Amino acid sequence: MRLIWPWQDRQRRFSWLKASAFLLVLLPGIRLTYQTAAGEFGLLAMAFGGLTYWSGVWATVVLLMALAVTPMIRVFRWPALIDVRRMIGVMALIYTIAHIILFFALRFWNFEKIGIETVTRLTLFVATLSTIGLIVLGATSLDAAIQRMGAKGWQRLHNTNYIISALALLHVVLARGTYAEQYLLCGLFVWLMLWRLLDHYKLGADPKALLFYNENGGEGLGRKSDAVYGMLKDFKARGVPVDGIGLQMHISRLDYDTDAVRKNIERLAKLGLQIHITELDVSVPVDSEGVAQKDTLLGQAEIYRGVVHACMINRGCTAIQTWGFTDKYSWIGSHTNHALGAALPLDRRYQPKPAFQAMLRELSARRPTHW
Repeated sequence: MRLIWPWQDRQRRFSWLKASAFLLVLLPGIRLTYQTAAGEFGLLAMAFGGLTYWSGVWATVVLLMALAVTPMIRVFRWPALIDVRRMIGVMALIYTIAHIILFFALRFWNFEKIGIETVTRLTLFVATLSTIGLIVLGATSLDAAIQRMGAKGWQRLHNTNYIISALALLHVVLARGTYAEQYLLCGLFVWLMLWRLLDHYKLGADPKALLFYNENGGEGLGRKSDAVYGMLKDFKARGVPVDGIGLQMHISRLDYDTDAVRKNIERLAKLGLQIHITELDVSVPVDSEGVAQKDTLLGQAEIYRGVVHACMINRGCTAIQTWGFTDKYSWIGSHTNHALGAALPLDRRYQPKPAFQAMLRELSARRPTHW
């Protein structure tokens, strides 16, 4: 049997992920040691009370951390986290054993008294059951145990971790006194169990769902689009699970540079991102009746055509959406004191405008195979 240190992967190479996780679960123990040395729990004889309580709290926290690994893998799409789950579970057992030793010391190693309390106090009885369960899980956490039991048998056994965690939480709740930590830990446990229930019945988040960053004002080329590009490039380099960007595209100028939009889409696509045009509208000056001049509508149509063209010629651009479809219902007027409007492809009577025809022609001419 090869010894693998907590900071090593299965090939016995140094792993930043495992080392970071190991340091994280060590921090409670380091903090408790510091608090004891600094006298925050009082003199040594008095300190056992505080140490017993907080070691139990932290043992439960680490146990819940192990339960949180699966949701984190799904939510953040970070499968590498599976490598730290077993280590965190074993650390929960170690904290639990430390908690028991401190409790024995608090009772002056009077095992007769401890035994009587264990069978007469519900909080200690459920704690004993939880501890036995943790010891069994810890003893079967080795690869050799998985091979002997078979993957399905091993998984069935380790699914009892939910019951073991519930018993640990019950022990915390039944402890003497009422503390904020009790409610916090119980709330976290309930959330983790609800997530699993929703996930089991396919009622939670779709693991195939895509994560998009949606932004306004950075559609073309400029300081803001450069900043957004730099941020997304950094995200991709660090493995942040971002799948695409939404370019809102609220346009209010007839001299808008749609070629700059094309160039921005091109560089974003090279990052491996999908690009969606998410809220396209082109507002223009209107009279008191909300009607725009004919030449203005032709200029608007050219912008719509240019935006559609910029998207259609790049395989990375996979969706175009307008912010509504008829001028009868638009946010533009109320935000511009009705000086601008007529921003959408259909007029107030649901009749196609030049913008609609321009978009239709561009879409018909291109017919992209990647949508």
